[in-house]
Amino acid sequence: MPIIYLFAAAVLTRYLGLHAENFYFWPIMEMSSQAITPVAMFTIGVQLSQTKIEWLNPDVWIISILKFFIMPAIGLAMIFIANALVPGTFTAVGAIVFLIYCAIPTAVNTAMFAMEFDNNPNYATQVVMNTTALSAISLTLVIFVGHLIFI
Repeated sequence: MPIIYLFAAAVLTRYLGLHAENFYFWPIMEMSSQAITPVAMFTIGVQLSQTKIEWLNPDVWIISILKFFIMPAIGLAMIFIANALVPGTFTAVGAIVFLIYCAIPTAVNTAMFAMEFDNNPNYATQVVMNTTALSAISLTLVIFVGHLIFI
């Protein structure tokens, strides 16, 4: 997991007051950061081409329903509880952003890790695909409800 080493290097450079742009590997890091999205999309595309899609898989639908209805409800409850305990914890914009964050589709990284560690990659790919497809409807509703409640 290279992120552990990068985190340690970031803490060390911050602590020593060094600027990362001065190191010889900065251009490589910039190019890598720009390439992550195309690589992720290519990887999920390869996995999708090898996955037999089961549209009525109950396990995938349970996760999708949890992700799009239960998680935003929990997020909304957390917003109200936080504002009740400490007034002003969430501003209107902060509350809407948090609510949207609770309703975003499952990340492509989930399928990539499942492929990397050979842990149900077909299931993970179907969850990513299903939640991404359904997010067009669910995110629209969450944003609309967020505006009704908070603005």
